[in-house]
Amino acid sequence: MVFFMVSIKKRFKFQLLKDELLTAFQGDIKRIPSERDLCAKYKASRTTVRKALADLEDGRLISREVGRGTFITAKKRCHLIWFICVGTAPQLQKYFEDEAERFMEEKEEADIRILHIESRELVETIRSRPGIKIIFAPNFGYLASTGMLLPLNELDGFTNCLSFLNSSYIEWNESRDGQRRCYSIPLFIDTEVFAWNGDLARKAGIGDAAPRDWNEIVKWLEKVRKLRNKGKDVYGGLLSATGKKANHAPPLSYYIAASAGKNFITNQAGNVVLDFSSGREWLDFFHRCHETGQLFIETEYSDVSPLFNGNILFAFRAGSWIMQQKRNFPEFPLRLSPIPPSKADTSPFSITSAVGMGIVNETGKSSDATITGWDFIRHLTCGRDSQRRLVENYFGIAINREVFTWQQAQRQYAPFMQSISTGTMRCDHPIQHGIMKIMRIYFDKALKGEISIDEAVSRINETGEIQAEIENDRSLV
Repeated sequence: MVFFMVSIKKRFKFQLLKDELLTAFQGDIKRIPSERDLCAKYKASRTTVRKALADLEDGRLISREVGRGTFITAKKRCHLIWFICVGTAPQLQKYFEDEAERFMEEKEEADIRILHIESRELVETIRSRPGIKIIFAPNFGYLASTGMLLPLNELDGFTNCLSFLNSSYIEWNESRDGQRRCYSIPLFIDTEVFAWNGDLARKAGIGDAAPRDWNEIVKWLEKVRKLRNKGKDVYGGLLSATGKKANHAPPLSYYIAASAGKNFITNQAGNVVLDFSSGREWLDFFHRCHETGQLFIETEYSDVSPLFNGNILFAFRAGSWIMQQKRNFPEFPLRLSPIPPSKADTSPFSITSAVGMGIVNETGKSSDATITGWDFIRHLTCGRDSQRRLVENYFGIAINREVFTWQQAQRQYAPFMQSISTGTMRCDHPIQHGIMKIMRIYFDKALKGEISIDEAVSRINETGEIQAEIENDRSLV
C-alpha cells in the first residue's frame, strides 16, 4: 500500500493513525483494540478512528469479524522507506505510486510511502519520519555539502548500475577529505527549448522557421504589436515572473547561449569563481523584449502552460514537460527548436539539468532496509520498463541508455536531443542557490527598467563575488 500526502502541514490525522495501526499491531499482536480504546489511546475522535479503519478495510489491510473483533490481514513489511519528493513536479506522484506498487510486489519486505513536500519542510520531515529516507530533488550539490547523504558509490551494485545509465550525467562530489563520492542518481535529465504556436506565427507573417537569433525574437514581438494595434487579442512571448518574491529562476539557458556554453559559476583550483561577463548581453536582450510591451508574464504556477490558450505566440523556454501537456491538445500546432543563439550563424547552447535521488545517511552505515531503498532507486533508473513508462506517460529524457537511444529515434524529441548535444550541465555547487536569488531580483529590475543594465550587472557581480569569497573561506575551515 502506498500512502501519498501533499505536505506535512496538510497531513490528515487519520492517515497517521492508519500508519500507526499497521505498525503497532503486526507480528504476534494482530487484533486491533475497540474503537473506544483507540480513541483513548491515540487521543482521536470517533470519526477519525472510523475513517482510518474504513480506509484500511477498503484496502484489504484489515478484516472485521462479527463477535471476534478487527484484525490485521496485511503481511508485515519490515523495511519502511519514505520516498520524499522535494519541490518537484506533482504530476509525477502517480508515476512513483505505480512504480512503488510494482516494486513491492517483488519485494515483500519493502514498505514504500510517497511524500511530497516543499523544500522548507525537508529537515522536519527527516527528523520526524522513522525508517529509510530517499530524497528526490534537484540541486543535489547543496544537499551533498551538508553531509546528510549516503555515498552511493560505496553500495554493492553501484558499478553495475552505471553500466545501464548515461554515466556522463552522474555527478561526483569532491569531499573535504579529497575523495570523490556520488551522492545521487538522476531519475531523468532535461533541457530547455524554444516553443511557439505555428498557426499564430503564420498569421503574424513570420512563417514556419524558428528564429535564427535574439534579434529575430525581438522582431517577432514587434509583429505581435502590429496585430494588437489592429485589435487582435494576442500576446508575444511567455516569460515566468522573477523578482524577490517569485520562485521561478530567470531564463538561464539564454545566459548559457550568450556565453557560448560557459557557466557563470566555475571551479578553478578548488576555488569557486563567479564569471558574469555575458550578463550585460543577457539582461539587455530581455529588457529589449520587455520594451516592446508584448510579454505575457506568468505570475502563478499552472498545470498547463498558457501557451496552449492559443493567443500567445511563443514561450522563451520549455522543458520536456511540454510534451506531456501537448498530449491533452493533440490539434495544437506546437513547434519546438533549440534555444536560439544570441547571434546568427553561431552554435546554439542551452542548459541541461538533472533531478536526482539520494539516500539520507542517518546511521553512518547501510542496513538491509538501506539496500532495499537502493534497490528501488535502481528499479527506477536501471529498469528499462520503468524508464519507458516515465518518458512515455510523463516527461523527461531518460537516464537509462537503452531508453535514451529509443528517444533519440523519435521525431518529437529531436529538439531536445539537439539541445542536449550542445547543452551545458547546470552548476550544482551550493553557492549557486544564493547567487540565483540575487540574479532573480536584479534580472526583474533590469527587465522592467527600474535600474540600468550596467547597475544590475554591477550588483550581481559585487554581491556574487562576496558570496564566492565566503564560500571559499568556509571550505578552508
